[in-house]
Amino acid sequence: MAEFREEDYEQVYTPDFMRLSTLIERAREAGGYATMADFAQACGVQPSTFSRIKTKNIKRPLSWDMIKTIADHTGEENEFIFKQFIRANGLKLKKDLQERPIPDYMKDFTELEIRAKNAVRDLVVKMFDEDDQDDDITYAILPRFPRNVGYSDRFRMYLPADVVAENRGSDKDYPRFWGFRILFPWGGPRAGATRSVLSANDYAAVFLRDLWEPESFKDIKYSFVTVDKDDYDATVEMYSQTRVNGDISIILLDIENSSITEEYTFENN
Repeated sequence: MAEFREEDYEQVYTPDFMRLSTLIERAREAGGYATMADFAQACGVQPSTFSRIKTKNIKRPLSWDMIKTIADHTGEENEFIFKQFIRANGLKLKKDLQERPIPDYMKDFTELEIRAKNAVRDLVVKMFDEDDQDDDITYAILPRFPRNVGYSDRFRMYLPADVVAENRGSDKDYPRFWGFRILFPWGGPRAGATRSVLSANDYAAVFLRDLWEPESFKDIKYSFVTVDKDDYDATVEMYSQTRVNGDISIILLDIENSSITEEYTFENN
């Protein structure tokens, strides 16, 4: 494996914990370990360490030693996995930053995206029973809908999602799947447009799917997530007369507290 040195990198972004948890699962599979407990043992860490990364409210980046340990146990893909972990951990090569500085608008936008996704993840964690998180996790946090849930073979549509909560327990107070799509108006200098509400590529697949295949929303809740009050109000106003078949809502997310400030639920037909 090529040499990676911690001193060559700089912490630029908040770690993307959704991406890190996905990479840990990928690293386990690449290393040929049957269970996460087996993988944790091989890496010399407690299984709960990986569990916390995947489900709990972790605020700090992974240590360099942790990343290296995980990569060292992934077989032939170790160099690729290492690079992916470095990126998900919010690190950039200092040399690249000197040669190609990140524009402030891009850095701010990317940081907001990551923070919002982490906040949604932490919001889902709050649905868990704190005493049972390690022993009987009711919800699993996924980066997307499973293919047999989020895709339509008939119309070739899918349900876009940044975070999906899957109910793997018997608690029927929540749907089987709850998907969250985080929406941002692009405010960079390349946009040249005013602040937006839902963009067509985000809402079309969801509302058309709800109209054409309402049965596919059984046991699914779908929420569009905004982080700005003006965006939330404009979106609710624009779609307040829309009626749907499924359980669809618009959420105003409090990033700092990982909580729902307001939620508008569409009325059913």
